Amino acid sequence: MVRDFLPATEVAVIHGVRCTTACRALFDTISRASCLVEAVVAMDMAAAARITSIARMQHYCSARSGHRGVRQVRRALTLASEHSSSPQETRARLLWELGAQFPRPLVNQPVFAMTGRLLGFPDLLDIETGLVVEYDGDDHRSAKRHSRDVQREAAFRDHGLEVTRLTGIDVREPARAIARLQAARDRAARNIQGQMRSQKTKKWTTVPPTGFVEERPLDLDLDLLSSALIGE
Repeated sequence: MVRDFLPATEVAVIHGVRCTTACRALFDTISRASCLVEAVVAMDMAAAARITSIARMQHYCSARSGHRGVRQVRRALTLASEHSSSPQETRARLLWELGAQFPRPLVNQPVFAMTGRLLGFPDLLDIETGLVVEYDGDDHRSAKRHSRDVQREAAFRDHGLEVTRLTGIDVREPARAIARLQAARDRAARNIQGQMRSQKTKKWTTVPPTGFVEERPLDLDLDLLSSALIGE
């Protein structure tokens, strides 16, 4: 058991129960995580649950210089994403960034045909090569979900994107996963080069068409929630 001083400003009373504030609780979780990857998972999932944001945690950390574990928290915040939808998806992304050391991908961002039609929200997208990386968890095993996955992959490929998939086994065997990611990225790069040589027009974009409603930034959602609670 670890004991630490808890100032009054970091205590909230919820339904009569004394609790630590979200930022303090998350700081403790990240700082005591077993490794950097699990520290990033904690931040990603807090953002996915709309509990707090990376910016708010960075602000919180600015007043905690010298505290135990703050270095790991700060490092985790530089790697965190507010768009990850599952712990395994975050672990797969960190295989890409930390394991393979590829440029940071877009996470669950919409991809469109040049006509404006939505092609899908790939788990990871490498803008440089047009590589889509999908993490297939247990929820992808149903026939209905598998059918949707196949249709989405076909749409991506029809528009010049390369697609590769990772599973839980891949995440547990990083060397194999990194080799697959490298091979897929090489294929995607060759595809791009071939399209350029043949002067083919690019068929996809991440620029949303007019009228597309994008997700509200997390910090704005949190501000609106705070205002609503104050007004009650």
